[in-house]
Amino acid sequence: MINIRQQKILAAVIKEHVDTAEPVSSGVLVKKCNLGVSPATIRANMKELEKEGYLFQPHTSAGRVPTDKGYRFFIDSLMRNRELTIREQDVLKQNFLRGKELDYLMQKAANLLADLSSNFAISSLISLDEPEVFKAGIGRLLREPEFGDLEYLSQTTQILDYLDRNIEELFDIVRDETVGVYIGKENPIKQMRGLSMIVSGQRLKSGSRGLIAILGPQRMRYDRNIALIEYIRNLLEGI
Repeated sequence: MINIRQQKILAAVIKEHVDTAEPVSSGVLVKKCNLGVSPATIRANMKELEKEGYLFQPHTSAGRVPTDKGYRFFIDSLMRNRELTIREQDVLKQNFLRGKELDYLMQKAANLLADLSSNFAISSLISLDEPEVFKAGIGRLLREPEFGDLEYLSQTTQILDYLDRNIEELFDIVRDETVGVYIGKENPIKQMRGLSMIVSGQRLKSGSRGLIAILGPQRMRYDRNIALIEYIRNLLEGI
């Protein structure tokens, strides 16, 4: 178990890395974060966090980035639950009030999730027939800095293609009225382990099952994206 000081340093590294997409050095933390300890103490604690598997040092960079384990600890133990602002809630409500057809609402859900998260979003509806899949945000996702790496770009496009053809597998792992957060290699669908995913199932009043999800790099804003998924799930279930 990491100590309180190391938890603060891990949280600071994650915040900075999410904001910049760059490895975070002890010097950056000294300049930007009021941690109340010396640069040498920060360096020593970052090395300990790396040793314990919460951070890693890419290539020969002086900075470090969070691992899947680091993000998991942050989400489970350090991250505060976030609520959408009243204005954000009003915008979402007004968009959903414009239509009553489920197809329209599920496509709208994907569009809104993509717009507000700046990640890739999907929604799906399954009744008696094969699932319908609605997608949005691929352009936004591919503009993220991670996709300058051609290998990562290729892996991601394969993931999205796999997901489109195998949506039933995603339905199999979600439970209605719960939000699942899968970070990189935690993803139960092995073909999708290059991305993080926040996903929720819904049992709709029509009797159909619904699903909404946000997919993006591990460096995503988990607090905001979880709040978006939860709010839109509740809107869909209330219609």
